[in-house]
Amino acid sequence: MRHIPITAGLVLFAGTLAAQDEVAYMRDGLSAVRAEDHEKAIEALTHAIALDPGEARAWLYRGLSREATGDRTGAQHDLDRAVALAPNDANILLRRGEMAIGAGRFDRAMQDLRHVIELDPESPIAVHARFTIGQAYVAQDRYDEAYTIYDELVREFPDDAKAICDRGIALGHLDRNTEAVADLDRALMLDPDLVMAYASRAIALIALDRKSDACPDLQKAYDMGDPSVAELLVIYCF
Repeated sequence: MRHIPITAGLVLFAGTLAAQDEVAYMRDGLSAVRAEDHEKAIEALTHAIALDPGEARAWLYRGLSREATGDRTGAQHDLDRAVALAPNDANILLRRGEMAIGAGRFDRAMQDLRHVIELDPESPIAVHARFTIGQAYVAQDRYDEAYTIYDELVREFPDDAKAICDRGIALGHLDRNTEAVADLDRALMLDPDLVMAYASRAIALIALDRKSDACPDLQKAYDMGDPSVAELLVIYCF
């Protein structure tokens, strides 16, 4: 029988324990992320990273939790590290792209989102990336380009309420208000819970001088938790 030297056995045992600890910390961290207990998630995932700095998912989810707590610098660091470890992971790239939009880093966002699409153009995550590119255009007031993105999505997915809603919002920004109302009517028929569609349709109706038709939408948006319409309610409806 071959005997393993005591010191070598201890090293193997310690390595096994460390691996078990890393799995446990990852499990606890992911559970905390799901529960939106982000401070606990950060603590657990920091331990996981200390035990295995090459685990891209630990950096990803710690970064998302850091963003949720307002630590954008730490979040960006963690997402950059995750991408460095897994440069072709579509989920990590998508998350970093979304984070970059929030930080106003649109060139970085576009680079990441287009990479997601290139990896697998037909995948659900690539479709998500296309929606997000549209959001980036809207955030930059590039409504013609946003409209083009959403119009392509509507043509591919004609019953997708979000795509129709987003196209309608872009149309409103382009002062194509009759078309905007038609899209938003259709979106709300498909999904009556699209809060943004009520406010956007109301704004398009006001632009068409249909203020009495806009008021129910403004009230609905307000009742569903959109405080941005409060001033419009006072101006046009009371």
